[in-house]
Formats: sequence, structure tokens, C-alpha cells
Amino acid sequence: MKDLLLLIYPALLFLLIFRRARLPEKGGGNAGFLCLEQTKMIQAAACVGIILHHMTQEISFYGENYRGPVTIFSFMGILFTSLFFFFSGYGLITSIYTREDYLRKFLYTRLPTVLIPFWVINALGVLLNTQVYGIHWDTAGIWERILGITLINSNGWFIIEIVILYLIFYSLFRLIRNRDIALALLCAATFALIVYSFHQGHDLPGAKVHWFRGEWWYNSTPMFILGLLFARFREKITGFFGKHYKVLIRLFAVLMVVTFFISIYFVLCWGYYREDSLARYSSTVTLISQITACLTFTVFVLLIHMKVAIGNRALKYMSALSRELFLIHGYFVSRIFTYVRMNNILRYAAVLACSIACSAVVSPCVRWLIRQTVRVLSRIAEHLSAFLRRAGGAVADAAESFEAATGIPLHLPSRDSRSDGQEWEKGKDGKKAKRLSGKSIAAGAAVCLAALACFALIRSLNTGREYRSEYQALQAAEVGDEVLWGHFEMDTSKMGKEHVPWIVVDKDDESVLLLSRYGIAGNSYHRKHEEVTWEDSDLRKVLNSEEYTGIFSRQEKEQMLETDGDLVTLLTAEQALEYFPTDEDRTMSITEAAKKQGVNVDRLSHEVVWFDQNYSYSWWWLRGAAGEKAITAPIIDLEGRLCPALRPVNKPSGAIRPAIRVRV
Repeated sequence: MKDLLLLIYPALLFLLIFRRARLPEKGGGNAGFLCLEQTKMIQAAACVGIILHHMTQEISFYGENYRGPVTIFSFMGILFTSLFFFFSGYGLITSIYTREDYLRKFLYTRLPTVLIPFWVINALGVLLNTQVYGIHWDTAGIWERILGITLINSNGWFIIEIVILYLIFYSLFRLIRNRDIALALLCAATFALIVYSFHQGHDLPGAKVHWFRGEWWYNSTPMFILGLLFARFREKITGFFGKHYKVLIRLFAVLMVVTFFISIYFVLCWGYYREDSLARYSSTVTLISQITACLTFTVFVLLIHMKVAIGNRALKYMSALSRELFLIHGYFVSRIFTYVRMNNILRYAAVLACSIACSAVVSPCVRWLIRQTVRVLSRIAEHLSAFLRRAGGAVADAAESFEAATGIPLHLPSRDSRSDGQEWEKGKDGKKAKRLSGKSIAAGAAVCLAALACFALIRSLNTGREYRSEYQALQAAEVGDEVLWGHFEMDTSKMGKEHVPWIVVDKDDESVLLLSRYGIAGNSYHRKHEEVTWEDSDLRKVLNSEEYTGIFSRQEKEQMLETDGDLVTLLTAEQALEYFPTDEDRTMSITEAAKKQGVNVDRLSHEVVWFDQNYSYSWWWLRGAAGEKAITAPIIDLEGRLCPALRPVNKPSGAIRPAIRVRV
């Protein structure tokens, strides 16, 4: 009964959309079809639908646990997101054809409207995590999350992608005079972005932080192309829709339902996470089914919109908050209320109420920041334009002198066509602008350089002292001892990176072989589901990238020796059996940071009884035999057993337990 009562929320969404909706007179249409006010209200309704989608995913574990009829919302997120992509593409082409100065002002008027809400709400997320939940990042980590380089808010993926599409649009239409050619190239570039994202694979489960990783980056993006083309050929398309409206509305009503349920079938029975030989085929078919569902849903919404004019006070108010609401609700869904015990009816109400209330507080501040940013950037653009005109005048003077002396025409602007640049020298009130003196600039620069030099000196002294202590302990260590070497993010609840503990697994007269005490991160062995050697695997490249070689300081790296050409590597199956004789010795727990990334964890379901239940155990990757191609890779499983061919190479949740060799 409680699950049935959850239908009140889809009913409220329906009421929000159609309350005070107006039907046309017989034979008429919606006079406000695709006007800015109407499209913003449609996006506001879609935003509420996305909140219901995320809430339903939360309570039903992505649709696997049936929670009554509302469970269907677990699969509807792509439909609502497709409307955002469609109206984004439609708005770009409509604006460039109706506003003469649209491109000239695009960068400093359009981009702030999406980036500033994104950055502000990311900053709020950093405050929430650091001040309330006690998670600490270093300064670089904080700025990465505020700017969106690392997505603290998984809903921010849409902002990243739409900004990239905006920049591609601007570049193409700025460089190419023929708008149809520019449009064709924009469609092609968007398709290329979809293909690129599709081949990037997925993040670890629960770690939606990397760009272009996961099907949500591409399954609704084709509707951006649909929006571009609809705007370009609007008259022809709407004419066709109007002529065959009765047939089309019935046809797409049926197609929308059929294609949507087909997409659900493929997601559940085929999906993007299949790990057999049909993995790539399964992903492709699932993607096609979801794109088809997005297409029929979007066209059906447009057909309804052609005849029905929506609009009420609540929907208009929500349209003013939609950007902030889209970004901010994720904190309430997956962070604030995740572990609060309450029934699902109250959970939906709490998330919706708090998200709307918080957006109502944040939105005026965001709008003020956008206005101020646009104003400042507009002035900078004006000054830059004046400067370029002055520079052009100087070039014209030089050209005239050259032509007079040599008689060779350069065909550059004459001095009559240039600006004298006086506007740059004076403000609007005619007074000369104030300038910083050279002494002030030099003094400020000297202070900054001195501060940086002091900071670098202190850091160098501390690093050197720490290195000497670590190296002395390493030289005295015996096989089985634990030593420290390098720093890595192992506990997100603490500030900065932690010392990495290593076990000495082998020692000779010249060097020691160290194996990480814990699984410090996770990754797939190879991104694609294909036969691969260790030498060509993606995991080998990852281990020797800056992410892992950056664990060590310059002094530490100088003492490290390569193993088969790699500074950081994995143990082979033979080494794992040699250095750890029993299954119990080979079991491995993972760090808290790795656990939060989504590395496979098992605490309870073990076949043996000697596990310490306070640790989070995981299976970990081993290095495949040199030159041997395989579609699986060797691992040590949860019980510490060697499994030479259990996991496919593209399994994403395996732990990384790096090995290094250090000169002693």
C-alpha cells in the first residue's frame, strides 16, 4: 500500500505541468509554441521528473527492487534529460538566425549562465563534505571539485558536456561563413563526441567522477542534434506535423510507450555492463534502444506542445530555479538523506521540499553573480576591442610608411579606417583612467615571488627530512617488514595525502621489492573487452602515468629501479604464490578511498572463518604472462586463491596493489 501511495508524486508532476494549461480553439494551435517562456517551463517540469527519477533509483536500487508502479521512473531519466539537450540545440540555432550579435557576445553572455551555477553549487558541495561530513582534500583537490575537473556532484556531467558542445558551436559558426556547412559539422562533431564517450567505458560503480565515462554521457545526447535540425528546418517540420497531426499524435503515443519498454528490456537483460563476448554488441543494441525511446518521447512532447499552452504560477517560478534545482538536488538524494531512516513517502517529500527551498535561496545569488560577471566581461570585451583598434591603427601607420618608401602595396586598412584609440585612454566621464605605477607592480611581484620562494624552501626541507627517515628504515628492513614510501590519497576523511605502507616481499644485496599493504585504488585491466597482453593493457599505462608515478617524490624516484621497463607494476601469479604461501596471506583489504571509489568490497560472505570482519576485503589484479594474449587476467580472489582466468579484462571493480623495486 505504501508503494502505491508513491504515485502521488507523478500525479503532482502531472498537475504541475497541466494546471491552467490552455487548449486551442478548433483547428488552431499553441501560439507560444517553442517560445522561450514555454520551453523553460517544460525544462522545469523535466527537472522535477529527474528528481523523481533519482529518488526512485535510490529506493529501488536502480529498478532492481520493485517499489510499485513508481519504479518505472528508475528508467525515465534519459527521457527527461533528452528534453534539455533538445532545447539546448534548438536555442542555439534559433538564436543565431534571429539575433545579429549573438555570436559576438556568446562567450561572455551565454557561458556564465551555465558555468556560474555549476561552480557555486560545487562550492556548496565542497563545504557540505568538508564542514559537515569531515572529508578533507588538499587545495588542489578542492579547486578540482569546485571547477568540475573532478565531479563532486555527479549531475554536473550535463554542464560539462553542454559547455563543450557550446564551444564547438561557437568555433564552427565563427570560423565558417556558410551556416549549413557549420551546422553539418556541428552535428558530426556531436556524433563524434557520442562515439568517443561510448568507447570510454564506465567508472567504477559509485564513482561517477570522470568525464565521458558512463552511458549517461551519450544515451540522450543525440537529441541535441535533433534540436539543431528542428530549428534549422522548423517551418517544414511543423508544417508536416500540422498537416498530419491526428495520425502523428496517435502514432507517437504508441511508439513512445513501445520503445520505452523495449529500452527497459534491453537495459535489464542486455545492458552496458555485460562481461561476455557479446559485451560490445550488447552495449550498442542497448544504446540504440535508448536513443529511439528518447526520440519518440521528444517528438511526442513537441506534438503535445503544438496544441497545448502550459503555464501557471508554480511552473513559472520553478522555471526560474531549474538550473540550480537540477544541480543541487543530488546532495539531498545521495548524501544528506541517504542514511536517514524514514518511509519513502516522507523521503520523496523531504528531498523535493529541501531541494526547492535551497534552490530558492541560492538562485537569487547566482543570478546576481551572472549579471555582474556578464557586465564585467562585457567591459573587458569593449576595452579589448578598443585596444585592437589602436593596434590596427599602428599597423596601418607602419604599412603606409612602408608603401611610401617601397611602392609595394600591402592592402591593409588605411589610417582613415582605424580608430584613434582615445576611448581606451579615457573613461565614459572623459577623465583619464588611473594606472598602476611601475614601482607598485614591481613591489607586488617581488612580494609574491618571495612568498613562493619561502614556501618552496620549507616544503623542500620537510620533504628531504622525511625522505632520509624513510630510506634509513627501508635499508634496515627485512622480508615481511612494513615500510613507508610515497604519498597517496588513502583516507578522504583526513587532510592531504597519506604515507603509503608497503610490505617487503623480496630482498637482495642491491634492492628490495615492495608490495602495497592495501589495495589503494581500482581499475579494469583493460578498457575494451578484447584479448590483450600485459604489455598492451590499459592498466600498465595507468600504473606508469602521473597518477601513480606521482606518488613518489623526486628523491624517491631516483632510488627506484624499473621492472621490465616499468617503474610501477603488479606481481605475477608466480610471485604471488612464492611470496605468500597460504590463501590467508594473499587476502588483501582496501583503503577507505578505494572503497568510496567503488572497488569491489566483501565483508561477510566468506567460505572461510579466519577473516577479520573489521576490514573490507577485495580481489586484486596480477600481471599476465609476458607476451601472452588473453581475454581474462589473473587475480587473487576474496579468499586469497589464485584464479588465472576468472575475471574478464574489462571488469571495472578490481583492486590495484602496486609493486615497486627500490635500490638499497
